[in-house]
Amino acid sequence: MALERSDRALPNRAPTGHDGAAETTIVMPAVRRRRRWLRALVMALVLLLLAVVGVGSVGLAAYDDPPLLAPLGSMLLGTQPATVPWNGTDPLNILVMGIDQRTTEQTHSDSMIVLRVVPSTHHVTMLSIPRDLWVSIPSPTNAYGYYKLNAAYALGQPYGQGPQFAQLVVESALGLPLNYYAVLKFSGFKSVVDAMGGVSVCVPRELYDPTYPNDVGYGWHAIDIKAGCQKMDGTTALVYARERHADAEQDLGRIQQQQVLLAGMEKQVLSPGTVLRAPAILSAMDRAVLTNLPRNALPELGVLLGRARGKQTQHAYINADGGYVTDTTATDGQNILAGNWPRISALVARLFADPQLRAERATVQVRNGQHTPGLAALYTTILQGAGFTTVAPRNADRDTYTRNLVIVNQDLPGADYTARKLTQMLQADVSYRHLGPDHARIVVILGADAVEGA
Repeated sequence: MALERSDRALPNRAPTGHDGAAETTIVMPAVRRRRRWLRALVMALVLLLLAVVGVGSVGLAAYDDPPLLAPLGSMLLGTQPATVPWNGTDPLNILVMGIDQRTTEQTHSDSMIVLRVVPSTHHVTMLSIPRDLWVSIPSPTNAYGYYKLNAAYALGQPYGQGPQFAQLVVESALGLPLNYYAVLKFSGFKSVVDAMGGVSVCVPRELYDPTYPNDVGYGWHAIDIKAGCQKMDGTTALVYARERHADAEQDLGRIQQQQVLLAGMEKQVLSPGTVLRAPAILSAMDRAVLTNLPRNALPELGVLLGRARGKQTQHAYINADGGYVTDTTATDGQNILAGNWPRISALVARLFADPQLRAERATVQVRNGQHTPGLAALYTTILQGAGFTTVAPRNADRDTYTRNLVIVNQDLPGADYTARKLTQMLQADVSYRHLGPDHARIVVILGADAVEGA
């Protein structure tokens, strides 16, 4: 959970004896290289991009041991400072967003999907969340009230934390812990397709929409993609992936279009010329995707996505057809989708059940390690709603922590999975200390890098 700031409502207390203790950081194990690395890497990144656009199912030749791909991400994409590793085996919940930044307006997320990958079973679950879902925006000062969900990205931008704040809002609204986020800039997707040399797609039926939104400003224009096999450039491919009004089945029709597009991109990636285009493709990928996923995890994640087939892949929707939302009008006149929250909560619980987290039932205490009042209490509420076992928040020993910190109490073992999840959610440092049996099994200290709330 890329979260926000902290809680000074309680008086300062003395340090609990953990300052100065040695800190141990979780490190990915060393693994060896795998043959055919270029194809695996490029396909993995293409799959990640398409997941952001909203692909319902993916196909890729199965590899026996995806973790062997981990060094390739570091070798070809470099490493990011301060990113939190993934061990390659824990289930992941990733918030994937497409953003359509136009020059005349703030950036709002266009499409939003929670992607769950379970490596042990190769199962992939996708939950599409409507951009107009009316949600309460979390804040320690109750400054926001209700907004459409897609506004969360814009609300976080003044603090330089658009994707992190969007992640926080989704976690708060759905009661769902998120390990990482990935953001696709739609303009970057065009560049990726162009770097591949375009993509051949056989369009089963004509798509005509006289009101497709312009890339710049608030206007629209007509698009007309004829039926038949054709070579698409990046602009046309993006329109084909996103267009839904021209098809009577709308979202279902769009998924079919994305699957056809994926098949074409996969074929293009496997063509002999891709090796020569690899540097341009990787450069375009790097510009198109903003993510806090560690880069060496991207090839493995892409292969795991690709191995999910048939019954191993599920795509669910929070939509009106399922009784999850109702079209209505807000008090300010906006057209919004009001959530049937008991029904949504039941769907989330079914799709994203986390037996490991439930089995550990590790107590978590959030402490304020910086200046914003009320944030530790807010985090405690969000974590509790997301399935963590929380205890009352309090202040840390000081308010000058620069980074979020997850402290694992070595006197109360058996909370390793919970600690890994919190470390990823908070993008935090991790430390193992003897806190004593009277403390929580995990202590979370919110530093200055916690998400800024109003």
